[in-house]
Amino acid sequence: MSRNKARKNNIGFLGPSTLRVYIELIKSDRPLGVRELQRKLKFKSPSTVKYHLDRLELYGLVQKTSEGYIAKSEKPSILSTYVSILGFIVPRILPFAVGLTVALIVYIIISYPIIDYGLLILATISILVLWVEGIRMYRWLKKILKV
Repeated sequence: MSRNKARKNNIGFLGPSTLRVYIELIKSDRPLGVRELQRKLKFKSPSTVKYHLDRLELYGLVQKTSEGYIAKSEKPSILSTYVSILGFIVPRILPFAVGLTVALIVYIIISYPIIDYGLLILATISILVLWVEGIRMYRWLKKILKV
């Protein structure tokens, strides 16, 4: 596999600042300019933002338009594990964890006198694993966004 193809499949080659620029473009529903990104991300100079945008454009992750820069719809593999919900980027696991937690609570309420404890234990352990992994992924993303 060529180096460029490997880079498109893995976002690990991006530094934290470049990743922050890319995530901000993904969160935006419209093209963003260099100065607008500089203000949002609190970078010291527009040239720093331009450098990161040029890197992202080189790797084919963003596209320059007349209005500014937009993220291409094809996501790298690591960001495909995240989904944007109401403008927030969260791990794709968390909505499943919420749904399964609600389903387990409904199951307990509906079948209260006769509960299958084996099923209850298995479901609880599975849901806890989803929550722990989802929170771990969310903290990693927050750490990257703070840098």
